[in-house]
Amino acid sequence: MRQRLAALLALAAALALLVAPAASADPFDDVFADYQKDGKIDPCAHSPEELQQAKSDIPNDIEQYAPDFPAELDAAMEERARTNCDGSAPAPEGAPGATS
Repeated sequence: MRQRLAALLALAAALALLVAPAASADPFDDVFADYQKDGKIDPCAHSPEELQQAKSDIPNDIEQYAPDFPAELDAAMEERARTNCDGSAPAPEGAPGATS
């Protein structure tokens, strides 16, 4: 019985180690990885909060290895604010169905 309990505890600890990195993903790393794929950031792949956090975490030396990243991040943030990310654009102000 003791061996079985020890084995279960070891298994639980191993699973916790596997899950921990995914739970603590860094928004900057995620957004920058997206940028590195093709030089663009998919605004719908990231929440507004993730994009804002990524902007806050831009390292000082970004100009040395990705000088266009800050501008692309700003563009993605603007695009994310303009779209619903479900394939439709938000209704213009004052249009029927628009919320104020």
